[in-house]
Amino acid sequence: MEISVDGKRVVELESFSEGDADAARADDAELLWVHSNEDLSPHGFRRAGAYLRMHAEQVPVRARAEPPLLEERDYAEVLARAYAGLWGHKHVSPLAAPPEGTVVVGVPVVGLCRVWTSERLIDGPGVLPEGRSPDAYASLLVAACAVLGPGPADLDSWGDADDVIEAYEDLGFDVVERVQGWELPL
Repeated sequence: MEISVDGKRVVELESFSEGDADAARADDAELLWVHSNEDLSPHGFRRAGAYLRMHAEQVPVRARAEPPLLEERDYAEVLARAYAGLWGHKHVSPLAAPPEGTVVVGVPVVGLCRVWTSERLIDGPGVLPEGRSPDAYASLLVAACAVLGPGPADLDSWGDADDVIEAYEDLGFDVVERVQGWELPL
């Protein structure tokens, strides 16, 4: 069982079968999250964000100073705050450290974005709640692209709003995969 970023006990599944909700209740879960393109509303679920894989053949690279790198001491706090209140994100330990092989761009008062340079993969930017706007998300994405340099890249988005996805598309990223998220309060 996982803990959501908002502190709720969550069971998360890739598909739904009869009996899954009862099993999650028996495990004392508060929420059941399912990633599926099937319509789960007849089972009491509500749509709750989506996972998107996006791709750009050429990332936007702006000619300017080096992108800001987030200091490791700020990582756990900024990560926890950047995804607070957003569906699909898990609790962050105060001892969390950046995953092996990542570069983390960001500013503590704005947010962060993790980049796996060897895979040319960008994890969806996280912006602090008080500054969330499509421009803030796009700015972090552009900084992540600067780390990669010219060439193709993939971007993973978890639960981003439609206007944020549009901002990513304006930067040259196209949706290549979409999996709907569903939530059932237990």
